Amino acid sequence: MAEHEKEYYQDEIDLREIILVLFKWKWLIIGITIAAIIAAVVVTGLITPVYQTSAKLKLGNYTGSDYTNTTLAAQVLTAPDTLQQAAEKADSELSGQTLSAKVTASPVKGLNVIDLTIKHSNPEEAAAILNKLMAVYAELEQEDIADDKANIEEEMAAVGTEIGTTQATIDLAKQAIEELNNNTSLSSIERAFIQTNLYSELRSNQETRRSLSEEQRNLQENLENIKSSKVLTTAVVPNVPVKPNGKLNVAIAAVLGLMAGVFLAFAIEYFKDFNLSD
Repeated sequence: MAEHEKEYYQDEIDLREIILVLFKWKWLIIGITIAAIIAAVVVTGLITPVYQTSAKLKLGNYTGSDYTNTTLAAQVLTAPDTLQQAAEKADSELSGQTLSAKVTASPVKGLNVIDLTIKHSNPEEAAAILNKLMAVYAELEQEDIADDKANIEEEMAAVGTEIGTTQATIDLAKQAIEELNNNTSLSSIERAFIQTNLYSELRSNQETRRSLSEEQRNLQENLENIKSSKVLTTAVVPNVPVKPNGKLNVAIAAVLGLMAGVFLAFAIEYFKDFNLSD
C-alpha cells in the first residue's frame, strides 16, 4: 500500500514538474509557434498559386474511329500537338509540351465520357485552354465522321440496288403467274407444278425484299443518329487556388512550432539540471 502511494505521489510530482516547465517557458513556446506561423504565411505568400478547373466531354457514337474510344481519345486530348492547337486558339504562349504536364484526361468508368482537368497559375487562361481543347477535338473528329457517313451511304446505295433487282424479279414472277393462269394449253398437273415453283420463288423474293428494306431503314437511322462529341460541362474560371493550401500550411506550422517549442523548453531544463548535477 505504501509503495502504491509512493508511485502515485511520484507521478503527481512529474506532472507538476511538466506543467511548471511549460509555464516557465511559455513565452518561448508561444514565440516559436508564432514564428512558425509567420514563416508559413510568408512562404505561402511567396509560392505562385496554382488553379484547377475541369470539364466533361461526351464522345461521339460513330464507328471505326479512335475518337470514340475513351482510352484512345484521352491520349489524343493530351497529345502535345492537340494541346498546341488549343493553346493557339486560346491565344496562349504555352507550348503543347508544357501543357501536357498540366492537362489530364481520364475516362469515366462505364460511360463514354472524358474528364478533363488543367492546373495552371493563370485561372482565365486555364479555363480558355480547356474549352478550346474540346473545340479542337471536335474539329479533329470531323474527318472520321465524314468517313463513317460515306460508308453508311455507300451501304445504303448497295442495298437500294439489291432492292431494285429483287423487285424486278418479283415483278417477273407475278407476270409469269398471270401468263400461266391464262395459258389453257397446259394440263392441270403441269400448271400446278409450275405455279408451285413460281409462288415459292415469289415468296422467297418478297421475304428478301422485306429484309433489305429493313436493313435500309436501319442504315438510314444510323446515318441520322450519328453524333459527334458533345461538351457536357465547360471549364469555368476558378477563384480559389488548389495550391498552396494556406490554412493547412498554417495549421501544420502551428503544430510543428508548438512541438518544437515544447521540445526546446524541456531540452533547456534537462541540460540545465545536468550541468547543476555535475
